[in-house]
Amino acid sequence: MIITMPSLCSEFRFNDTVWIRNNGKHKGSRYFVNVDQGSSQAIQALAASKPRKWRGSVKVKATIGFVSRETSIFPDKKSGTYLLPLKSAIRKELRIEEWSKVLVSLSLID
Repeated sequence: MIITMPSLCSEFRFNDTVWIRNNGKHKGSRYFVNVDQGSSQAIQALAASKPRKWRGSVKVKATIGFVSRETSIFPDKKSGTYLLPLKSAIRKELRIEEWSKVLVSLSLID
């Protein structure tokens, strides 16, 4: 796992494995990547000084491969990290499936 976490900066890089909530068997199944623990802690500290968003979400610009999108990451109480949801269009464009390893760059945005 590659992790870059400059102290309290607003840009983070990490890689992790894509996983599916609800095992992909339900229409409501979602694909996610966990933000690493160190980056999640730094993001939480940075986000604490900003107005509270829906369910503690944080707006980010996420880049995987050659695709960048503005989205939100959400805190996950179970893992203690943030979750980056992967939309269907991005997964199809990059041919990402469950268990794919992805390198993610995140930048916090206002």
